[in-house]
Amino acid sequence: MENIEREDLLQDFKTKLLRLNSNFKFLCGHVANNNGYSLNYLNLLYFISENEGMTLAGLAESLDMDKGNLSRLLNEQIREGFVEKKMDKEDNRRIHVFVTEVGREKIKELNKICITNLDYLLKILPDEEFTNFISTLTKLDNHFGDRTKEIKEGELQV
Repeated sequence: MENIEREDLLQDFKTKLLRLNSNFKFLCGHVANNNGYSLNYLNLLYFISENEGMTLAGLAESLDMDKGNLSRLLNEQIREGFVEKKMDKEDNRRIHVFVTEVGREKIKELNKICITNLDYLLKILPDEEFTNFISTLTKLDNHFGDRTKEIKEGELQV
């Protein structure tokens, strides 16, 4: 493959990935809004469920969210009974965040809606193509995640 052709394909990949991300974010936001939540609110709830026991500082850093906004969203989630804060047993200054059973049920309920929507949207792909697509996404996700970690830790310069 010639260099110019590869550059064109890479540019096309970048454009389509950004557009897909934007459209996916819109669709998720639509589901969130139709259920009375903001996308940030539900993203935070889902992230906490995937990273149980993370500290407030860890959440803010991982989500690249300012502490004020994080605190506001968390307080709303605590009021709704979706999450709870627990003090670290060894260091009272450290607070860990956990999803409650009520929060898990809400995640399950909204996830069902999202899965139904995704199934509808992805029906255009035959089963084998869909499976290959997921496999490719997994490879890219792992590779990009590893490179991101290396960059954050200063091991890789780009």
